[in-house]
Amino acid sequence: MVAGKTCSILLQRAASRGGKTPIKFFLDLAGPANLALITIGLQIGLLYISMSPVLKTFFFKVQMLLYSIAAFWYAYNLISIVDTLFHQFGRKTDSSLAMHVAPLVRRTLRMFLIVIGVMFVVQSVFEKDISAWLAGLGIAGLAVSLAAQDSLKICSVRSRLSWTVRLRSASG
Repeated sequence: MVAGKTCSILLQRAASRGGKTPIKFFLDLAGPANLALITIGLQIGLLYISMSPVLKTFFFKVQMLLYSIAAFWYAYNLISIVDTLFHQFGRKTDSSLAMHVAPLVRRTLRMFLIVIGVMFVVQSVFEKDISAWLAGLGIAGLAVSLAAQDSLKICSVRSRLSWTVRLRSASG
């Protein structure tokens, strides 16, 4: 706990020296670093305890799970940097599109990361076969894309019509 708090303070001090984006790299690392340090402490603490092979395997899987959670937690936090970059791009170009697309991209990336994280943990920690899940997700993605195809066509046609009307009214 003391090492985690010390790590958090050091990361916050290091973050205060840089710009806005480097601050996010360090501040987003504080929570996952604490979890990783706690896991390291748990690993060191269990090193000298004699246990049955089944119990050793269980604690090894728990440690793998905690390390995986820390890594994906950090990646999840880093996705907010994409939002910051979109906002910076939007301010530079005065584009409201970048401001509106940023939350959509952030949410999509986070959901994708959660699905990948869960599948990684299921396969590597719990040693389950995920090929059926991957096939199911592929079919679901295909179904969603085909269902959204008509909606996107309608939006595309509406935007083309509005541009055509604007151009004709502007030209006379």
